[in-house]
Amino acid sequence: LAARGSRPARPRSGGTRPSRFAAACARRLGAAARPAFWTLALRDASRRRGRSLAVVTTLACGVFVVIAVGANRRQPPADPSERASGTGGFALYAESALPVVDNPGEARGLRALGIEPDRLAGVGIVPIRLRDGDDASCLNLNRAQQPRILGVPVAELARREAFSFAEPHASGPAAAAAWALLDAPQPDGAIPAAADQTVIAWQLGLHVGDTIEIVDEHGRPAKLRLVAALANSVLQGSILVSQENFQRLFVSEPGFRAFLIDGPRAADEPVRRLLNARLTEFGFSMTRTDERLRLFNEVENTYLSMFLGLGGLGLVLGAAGLGIVLARNVLDRRHELAILCAVGFRRRLVLGLLTAEHVLLLAAGLLAGTLSALAAVAPVLAERDHGVPLGSIVLLVLTVAGSGLAGVALFAGGSLPTDLAAGLRDE
Repeated sequence: LAARGSRPARPRSGGTRPSRFAAACARRLGAAARPAFWTLALRDASRRRGRSLAVVTTLACGVFVVIAVGANRRQPPADPSERASGTGGFALYAESALPVVDNPGEARGLRALGIEPDRLAGVGIVPIRLRDGDDASCLNLNRAQQPRILGVPVAELARREAFSFAEPHASGPAAAAAWALLDAPQPDGAIPAAADQTVIAWQLGLHVGDTIEIVDEHGRPAKLRLVAALANSVLQGSILVSQENFQRLFVSEPGFRAFLIDGPRAADEPVRRLLNARLTEFGFSMTRTDERLRLFNEVENTYLSMFLGLGGLGLVLGAAGLGIVLARNVLDRRHELAILCAVGFRRRLVLGLLTAEHVLLLAAGLLAGTLSALAAVAPVLAERDHGVPLGSIVLLVLTVAGSGLAGVALFAGGSLPTDLAAGLRDE
């Protein structure tokens, strides 16, 4: 009867409704059939292990790349005024073409520059000495041979507990102890220094504890030992030493050429206009710290987007491979599916069995890729205090899972022949 496309007639029961005992038996049989259904789907998925492993591996690799790259994308600080963020809590960053000899961080220095201290009430200026050199930030595609050197006031930054360190991992009150490393003498006479973690790893190709050789203003070689690595910050692109060591290396470098301006963000524009008007002759240029940090992050995120695209291509290939495997399995098993229909399986149940079989492959690929990616990026997630895109990672995994389920259902419905009984003719 199934070969002719019809079903056997159901026995008539004289029009009476089934008893409660029969209904309870049907419920118990249905509950017992559910584990058997998934067991059959699992056994069918493992029959052709080469195909199944190829699909699972491709999906897992794509998910791994997407999650690992997404976790490393730089996010803007939630609160730019927070001291532990990449802005250090400072509102503005400024540089001048000519050195400012008078210290603008003191009232006497402001008066010498023609600025009344009352006009900058509540605003603090941290002056930094600067020695020109190669830009070692991510904005420079070439490797820095002689990077810029900044002489920072260690005591001022430690007092403010500004910025956070990736190595040693320190933020908040612990950041003060990390800044003190720049004043700690070295056994071999090297000068302690710090730099942004990105600069140390990618531009210099070094690690914390390594030394870098520079030339002082007298042409004599000097060694700088990297004792700390800052987390992503607006000071990216330079090597930091204490102002005392800076003056030992470059005696003839007068004044200050970099400035961190601390104050309420509502007063950014008035402070900017005042300082630009009074310090125009020094070639003063000023930018918001969050904008400067965003510029650095955009460059790094652009490179990461390229790898994210490769991961997305892997997911597309995995999803396409899953659909091809589903169609090939249906073609190879058309006789088996016809027998299932002949013995009483409905078409909807056969379709559900095919869908469950390939959903298991999709789940295995997603699970393997997600777990391996989380294990790989766990150190990065543990070190970051801010800007971890966990929400976007979860959303990405759910999107991949949802699109995969929709694709499996679509391929299963389109690949299943309408006349399964015809497959019995060659059986």
